[in-house]
Amino acid sequence: MSLPRYRASGLVVMTSRLQRGDRLFNSGLAHIKSKMIEMTEKILFSLDQCIKCNQIKQLLKDRDDITVITFPHEIYNWSSEYRSTAEKYNVIDDLQRTAPVLLVDDKKYFGYLRIRKWLYDNP
Repeated sequence: MSLPRYRASGLVVMTSRLQRGDRLFNSGLAHIKSKMIEMTEKILFSLDQCIKCNQIKQLLKDRDDITVITFPHEIYNWSSEYRSTAEKYNVIDDLQRTAPVLLVDDKKYFGYLRIRKWLYDNP
């Protein structure tokens, strides 16, 4: 009679280990998800000879979380690589109207004042 009780207790122990393992697994997933959320894509698109672009770049000197891509000021001077990059991120029309443009994931911030505000709000 003690053998079935032992098996039953072993089953309980195994169940508690599985539950504990599930908690560890789920907490591990939560940690990975939080890291994925932190890894946002941030790109500043700027133009050569643009005063406001240079001012924003000065604000970014101490930050390494934002990639800066600087295009020639005139669109007809863009290489195919510049054009394909601008098309990939859908900023060709934006850069013809205003610069700089900050892309954070899929949201765009246009112009010096809006980008500066975003930088101060997101240190």
